[in-house]
Order: sequence, then structure tokens, then C-alpha cells
Amino acid sequence: MHSRRQFLKNSMQTYIGATLYSLSTLVSCGPNNSKSNNNLRELIEDISSLSPLPNNPNIRIAPGVEAKLISAAGNIMSDGKEVPNYPDGMGCFDQSGKIVLIRNHELAPKFGENQAPLLSYDPLTPGGTTTVILDDKLNIISEFLSLSGTSVNCAGGATPWNSWISCEETTDTPSNSSLVSQKHGYAFEVFASETSLIKKEPLIAMGRFKREAITIEPVSGIAYQTEDTDNSCLYRFIPDTPGDLTSGLLQVLKVHGVENFKSYTLSSDDIHIKFNIEWIDIINPDPSNGLNNHARSLGAAIFRRNEGIIAENNAIYFAATEGGTNKSGQIFKVSTDTNTLELSLACSENNQILMPDNLNINKYGDLIVCEDAPNPNYLLGIKPDGTIYPIARSMTGEWAGACFSPDGNILFVNAQKANNGETYALQLDWNILRSN
Repeated sequence: MHSRRQFLKNSMQTYIGATLYSLSTLVSCGPNNSKSNNNLRELIEDISSLSPLPNNPNIRIAPGVEAKLISAAGNIMSDGKEVPNYPDGMGCFDQSGKIVLIRNHELAPKFGENQAPLLSYDPLTPGGTTTVILDDKLNIISEFLSLSGTSVNCAGGATPWNSWISCEETTDTPSNSSLVSQKHGYAFEVFASETSLIKKEPLIAMGRFKREAITIEPVSGIAYQTEDTDNSCLYRFIPDTPGDLTSGLLQVLKVHGVENFKSYTLSSDDIHIKFNIEWIDIINPDPSNGLNNHARSLGAAIFRRNEGIIAENNAIYFAATEGGTNKSGQIFKVSTDTNTLELSLACSENNQILMPDNLNINKYGDLIVCEDAPNPNYLLGIKPDGTIYPIARSMTGEWAGACFSPDGNILFVNAQKANNGETYALQLDWNILRSN
């Protein structure tokens, strides 16, 4: 038995202790923000302050960071299969004193072949996850395929009961694509305790849509879910039993009194304006006209390419990668205690952050942001007062899957397109890094 039904017992204490500060004062990265180091992007473009990695000079790291290559696409794993290309979202877990990484691979049918068709949800599709088990020296103990036969596994989210929810960012079906034999657009659950590939079934009740990522609010067990389209909605799933995502109620966010609120029209002038929200029930998680169309017909708020999402205390932060009037990105906050939505960050091409994607939060309450923009892409931290600092820079595509070791001092991250995919452990001296 997995301990998923036990997580509520200690979730409040664990969750509040996980961050020492609150992001509630997070401010705009716009040019008029005096707390934000406005010339940071110009400074980090002067790459002399960042050290190139010996194995990949296209990746540079900031002072206070040491990098170790953990795994790379094409390597042979413990199960005899190759590490798939394009690692994306990732979760880190403590499993009996060992570090366990569960890592998505964003593969559509045209980008690879299924390596385990007999244990696959769909034998035609190459997406899925790999699990990497590490010792305390960050050496691989075991590495294996842990989910197979899914498609375009972009991001996902870790649960408090030590599992990873892997999300499909596609709604392909056999009726619209000859490259699949099953309906796609689902979430799948992989447990950190699993030691080999197990055939998985989709979590149908959570909805079928171009799902990017999820985060679990630990106290309630509610799953908040992002959708990566030009007309994205924000969903939440209230499980019938906390810790069990197989049944429950799906809902979509609506701004109270406004049909299809256009969030992407907000700018830095609208920072921290609070909009009252409501959650509209969705009875059928897979309607015939598509969940996104159905949600918008219910008046759901509209975002541009919702991607990364993370819970912190009574807040849910999520990134709209192409939000804003110039499509440079926005970061929003949903306050679960007051049922409000607000814009926390408005990015622009003249400032420090471009096209935010995967998000996480470190032990100091800093928001960790992976960029998915035209090169160069940065891995950045944002302090609660809005100060931004660099962690790493890539000239080979997006950063993805940022997640922390149990002690919070090692940041695991994927350089998705570097040599078709590399997974790094970044050992961090926070005193140096946060003073950069």
C-alpha cells in the first residue's frame, strides 16, 4: 500500500515548514520597480560572470553553483533501454533515504519509438517517464523506464504522498491521428516506490485536455491544473478522497461577473489588483466538443499558454508563458483562502524574465523560474522582495523540471535540448547565489 491516504496527517506542519518566507509581496519585474535589479538581464548577458560547463560550454552557471551531469539522452539504463530524449517536468522524492527523480520525456509519435509496447498505455506512442534512483553522492543506483505509451509528457507535479503526476500536452485520438491507438490528454500517476515499469491507466476524472502541469494543495488535497493552449483555462480537481485522484469533481476558474475574462490584457499597471473568482463545476471531464471549448462556454477565464504551477501556503502561483500584450509572459497568483486572482509578475522583453515556464519554490521562499524563450534561456530565482538572481544560462533551449533535494540544497533540472536532453544536479551555496 502506498501512503497516499496518510499525507493529510502531517501536511500542514511539513508544508508551512517548507518555505521560510512568503511570496505574498512578490512584485513586478517591470522597469519602474525599484526593488527589482533592472539591469540584471544586461549583466547576465555579459557571460563573463557565468562559468561554462566542461562537458557543455553552451551551459553556464552562476557563482555559488556546482553542476554535475546526472543522466543524458541515449545512455543505457539499468533496464537495458535508452534514456529517451527531451526530458521535461520532474519531481524529486525521498524514498527510504535515497533520492528518487521521476522525469517526463516530451515525445510525440514522430520523435521516437515506444521501447516497451507490452507495458504501455498506447503501444504506438513513445512518451512517458524515467525514474532515477541516486545515492548520497549523486551516483545512479538504478535508472529505468517507469511510464510508457503516453504522448507529449510535458510537465506534471509531485504529490505529498510520494508520487509524480505526468501530464499529456495533447488531445490526439485514433479518430484524428493515425499515429495513436488510444485517446490522449490524460494525467498518469507514477510512485517513487516503484522499482520497474508498470502499465498505467489514465486518471480520467481529472479531465482530458492539453494538460501542462499540476500542483497539489497539501492541506486540502485539491489538484490545480494548467492547460497549454492560446486560450488556456485553469482547472482544479477536488478528489472524493484526498490522496486518491481516481474520482472527484473537476472545476474551472471564472472571474466573478465576467464572461471569459481576458487575463492576457493585464499589464504591470494591474499588479496585485485582486479579482474575485468562482469555480464552475464540470460534470463531464471529457465532453464531445473538447474540455477547453466546454470550459470557455461556461465563462472560464482565458490565459495564454498556462504552464508551470506551484502551491505555497494559501497561494497557487502559475505561469502564463505567452501572457501579456507582448506575449513575454505573466505569473499569476490564486489565493485559496480569499478566492481571488491577481497578476504577480508582468514580464517584457526589456526586463529580466522572458516566457516563464516551470516553477518551483526554494526553502527561502524564492520563486525558481525556468525560461522557455528564444535562446539564451535562464534559470532564475526571484526573492520575495522581487530581486532577481541568475542560477544558470543555456544556449540550447529551455530549462525544465526544476525540483529540490529533500534538504533543499541541490536543484535538479533538465536542459531539454542540450544533446537531446541532459539532467543536472546543481549544488547550491545559497548565501553566494542569493547575493549575486
